[in-house]
Amino acid sequence: MTPYEREKCCLCDRETNTQVCQVPEYGALFKCEVCGRYDAAQEFITSIESGVIGAETRAELSAAVREANQYPAVATGESPFGLSLQNYESFARQHRSTVPEKIDKLLLLLARRSHIPGNDVPLSPELDYPLVDARSPNELRTYIQYLQDCQLLTSRNATSTSQSFCTLTILGWQKAQPTLRADVIPNLCFVIMWFDASMDAAYFEGIEPAIRECGFEPRRIKEIEFNEGITDRILAEIRQARFVVADLTGVRPNVYFEAGFAKGLGREVIWCCKQSEAGELHFDTKHLNHIMWVDVGDLKQRLSDRIRATVITPAV
Repeated sequence: MTPYEREKCCLCDRETNTQVCQVPEYGALFKCEVCGRYDAAQEFITSIESGVIGAETRAELSAAVREANQYPAVATGESPFGLSLQNYESFARQHRSTVPEKIDKLLLLLARRSHIPGNDVPLSPELDYPLVDARSPNELRTYIQYLQDCQLLTSRNATSTSQSFCTLTILGWQKAQPTLRADVIPNLCFVIMWFDASMDAAYFEGIEPAIRECGFEPRRIKEIEFNEGITDRILAEIRQARFVVADLTGVRPNVYFEAGFAKGLGREVIWCCKQSEAGELHFDTKHLNHIMWVDVGDLKQRLSDRIRATVITPAV
């Protein structure tokens, strides 16, 4: 790769500390301290420069890239995040958030990063605004001030930097972690995957220990004794689960159906698939951030990281 003549991010236009390298016969690699690391196809870059892809969509894509860069494999380039004319709209669509949704994202971000009440969370409006789908630093500052006015957080500014240190109040924690429905078991994770024996190692050596390490109880239909119809029991388990892990390896229709049922109930779904079968994923989930695992050790580590990053600390 060689230096690229456009020394600014093509999503947020930031020039400070931005690195751009040309990728022959593809486009460019961008490293931006606001958006993160991503690859962009040349025709995608051209569409931005010509104005075909507008500022609002670019801001949505900045949020998508920054979200993906929370995972080490993306941030290091091990699992590149690529933007092209074929996929950019599906990524952007996921970050067209309303103002209430952005405020909720900020609350959940602070809860995940502080882990327990009383901990300060450093936040830089200048760099971190895409994390809550905000379009500018001032928009993020507005949400921080609003949550302060609502007594959901306290905030103080660092004397030598542009960082703010935010601390959720107990009211803030109650908002970020509302009481679960009576039929939800707070520490239960239901696992949806192919029943074939070839997947047992993935479950027993990868998925199950990763879930337990994070303080949750894994449950898979294959290990449950029951008398009713299997579909009825699976749907009942999903209703009780705090969140769901769905491994799409094997491309089983029932896994897609059950994962969709979980999404419809508002459950967090963590998507996984063996790397060698990535090309078999159905089009309606391809845009989602799957854990593409190579072996059971890789699956265990990456699933554990994902649970810690996207599922709020288990209730006690």
